[in-house]
Amino acid sequence: KNLRLHAVSGSASGLHRLTPEHSAEDFVLPHAFGHSPLFDGHTKVVVFDADKAILEDMGPEVIRSEVAKSSKAVFRLLEV
Repeated sequence: KNLRLHAVSGSASGLHRLTPEHSAEDFVLPHAFGHSPLFDGHTKVVVFDADKAILEDMGPEVIRSEVAKSSKAVFRLLEV
């Protein structure tokens, strides 16, 4: 794990948690929680330049196809 410990409290912090030291604009959406109801259309997220480049290169049709394939796989697992 790549945790950063807060110097005073010793608690794990990072851009995936809202902390007083970071503004909400620096909030990074963790990959594992991307579909959590905690995140709505008003949550600001940071998309790294490398990720932006990959998504722009893929284009909307390929992204839709990938989402459809992943959704299909999840539904198959849920049927078991």
